[in-house]
Amino acid sequence: MDNFELDLLKLFLAPVAALIIPIVWNFASVPIAYLREKSMKKPSAVNINLDLNYTEHPELENARFKCLVVRYGTDEYIKSMANDQEKYDGRLRNDIIEIDHQKGRLDFVIPLHKRIGTQFKCFLEVESKEQAEKIVQNAKNFSGIYDLSLASSQHKNRVFFLLNDYGETTTVDGLKNNMIFPI
Repeated sequence: MDNFELDLLKLFLAPVAALIIPIVWNFASVPIAYLREKSMKKPSAVNINLDLNYTEHPELENARFKCLVVRYGTDEYIKSMANDQEKYDGRLRNDIIEIDHQKGRLDFVIPLHKRIGTQFKCFLEVESKEQAEKIVQNAKNFSGIYDLSLASSQHKNRVFFLLNDYGETTTVDGLKNNMIFPI
């Protein structure tokens, strides 16, 4: 092969390599990112006894308990100290987890970020706004939970609350959420 043929081959291979390398990189990076995300989170079981008296509070009978996973990490940490990957992990999630509840016992599994923890807030959904207001009025009668409040969003039939057994953090908007800190 003379120099002309070699130059022609290089001229042809350079654009082909420029196309193939990003494609290979993208295919390789997807499973790597997936494995990294799975390895940074582990399930954390939450088991709470609330001592709810359904005969005294019939509005709780058909309530559906749920948990809102707000984000990984605290707002203050994400804003001021997190690296780029932690900022990405700590983006707003607002994922909803169904909570199994049997006679006042709440059982659910929440994803715990191993490095920056998980911010969450539990709530219950009832049939109407009136039922939600009645639950908030009876807040002092419930043990294991505190800071009951009506939803300020379009979901007026939701009552948010904090769990006594978990840490608390305040968002940049002034809202309070529970926090499971990393281990």
